[in-house]
Amino acid sequence: MFKCRIVNIIRKRPGNAVPVSRSFNVQSNSQITVPFRGPGRSRITSERACKGDPGAPINLADPNPRKKKAPEKCIGMQQTSSGGITLVNKCKACKVALIERQNRTGGNGKRHAYKVAPQSAIEVLSKGAAQIALLAEVDCP
Repeated sequence: MFKCRIVNIIRKRPGNAVPVSRSFNVQSNSQITVPFRGPGRSRITSERACKGDPGAPINLADPNPRKKKAPEKCIGMQQTSSGGITLVNKCKACKVALIERQNRTGGNGKRHAYKVAPQSAIEVLSKGAAQIALLAEVDCP
């Protein structure tokens, strides 16, 4: 049985030379009320499977779509032997890391950006914070 169908309907009204075309997604075991009122003729012009369902049309421009890889994370946080935190850049490009320091309750978040040279590490001071989180990384300006 099908999961979803895309149905195209053309509506022709008397006296109006231009027909109206509408496309509807119809889920399995459901009914849909079309918004056409008054005199005229409606005709189903096509019916096909929804994208991702078996029997769906194939994208001829890209018949074998590949899943996009998540961008590689260059910046990582590591704990030092003394209990501190360092930001480590594993890539061959300069990166800017945005961190947030929070107190024990998770409030009072203060953000700070650090510029990390390629394939190097820098120490992040706690400045009285109980938690430090890495929020984002971007290329150096």
